[in-house]
Amino acid sequence: MREEDEVIKSNTVNIKQSFRIQVGSNTVISCHSQTVNLIADGEMLSLSFDHYCVNQLSEIIAHLQKIETEIISEQLARLQKHRHQVSLPEISSEYRNLEC
Repeated sequence: MREEDEVIKSNTVNIKQSFRIQVGSNTVISCHSQTVNLIADGEMLSLSFDHYCVNQLSEIIAHLQKIETEIISEQLARLQKHRHQVSLPEISSEYRNLEC
């Protein structure tokens, strides 16, 4: 039995090649040389490990989708806050009723 067969049988795959998984609308998992990069709306988190457990893939994707949701929520909150800061001031009553 080859080493690769044994690894696959134990549900663990050595990361020896690149792969890319689209997790959410703006989230991508890409892997190269034992480093997994999560890119969610421009935010990047890197995880490094020697072995990857195939059985945990769905759990990992669910966790990354949760991270994506949190990042998007934070960005929306920042945009909302920024929007309120740059809103136009109330037009004073003396100018409101002017006729041209």
